Amino acid sequence: MTKGLLSELPPLSKLLFTLFIIVVSFLLFALIGAVVAIPLFGVSFFSNPDILNFNLYPEYLHIVKFFQILQSFSIFLIPPIMVAFLYSTKPYEYLRIKQQPAIYSLIISGIIMIAALPLIDWMLRINEMLHFPETLQSIEQWMKNAEEDRKDITEAFLNVASWKGYAINVFMFGILAAVGEELLFRGIIQRLFGEWFRNQHVAVILTAFLFSALHMQFYGFLPRFMLGIYLGYLFIWTGSLWIPIFAHFVNNVSAVTVYFLVKRGIINIDPEEFGSTNSTFFFWGSILLVFGLITTIYLKEKSRKTDTTVIK
Repeated sequence: MTKGLLSELPPLSKLLFTLFIIVVSFLLFALIGAVVAIPLFGVSFFSNPDILNFNLYPEYLHIVKFFQILQSFSIFLIPPIMVAFLYSTKPYEYLRIKQQPAIYSLIISGIIMIAALPLIDWMLRINEMLHFPETLQSIEQWMKNAEEDRKDITEAFLNVASWKGYAINVFMFGILAAVGEELLFRGIIQRLFGEWFRNQHVAVILTAFLFSALHMQFYGFLPRFMLGIYLGYLFIWTGSLWIPIFAHFVNNVSAVTVYFLVKRGIINIDPEEFGSTNSTFFFWGSILLVFGLITTIYLKEKSRKTDTTVIK
């Protein structure tokens, strides 16, 4: 068994320490970014802290992108790698990024993300029907406003027509988000929840809940929660973090690509309606196809592990 400097800490302490590292890393990178922004963009956050407010300064969108990239590094990439080195002497095995994924599981996991689009759209519609009790209307309104602001920024990011802009978005939303979020949520948090509760199903559900909640988009909570569950079980079944990373990548890049193709005039659809359908046939076909493909991954990975055990 691998032992790291802090490997003997109980799971809850590891979770709290991971949170501490994330906060410190975020604050440090925010400070570095604010200092670097002065010569790089000719702006000072110290004299005008509202520069990152897109509604007030839409012309500074490139600066918001810069800080979005820094945030991905400071929250999702660096902290998981740091704590993995502290929790194990074999950090890459600990994170399950050294394990080579099966090609068929990699491909099928990506196909599932596309096949599930009608199902995801249905869950979004269900989510939008949910409302808080009257006593919590002020909280619901705050969440709506926050979500609208976040949606405005995201759409501004995605509405690019140049190949350079598209490449930046693939890097931001595809590579950085997929790798970073999976390192943190599946690689660290789900593992620690599993150690704490000694139940992988509880670990998957709790991690998926946090994964969705921390995106701060209440009206997209349900589909993102289900995505987190799917990614969590992919991680358990395959034993490789690369499978959920790839599925996450396909999910994000499909949205980036649709917006790009619309902006270029190659396709003429509402990006928000991509994947939606009013056809009962396509909706149930989506459910059956997703269920069948998920079952295929589960059975193939179970068979592969059995074969490996027998060979050993």
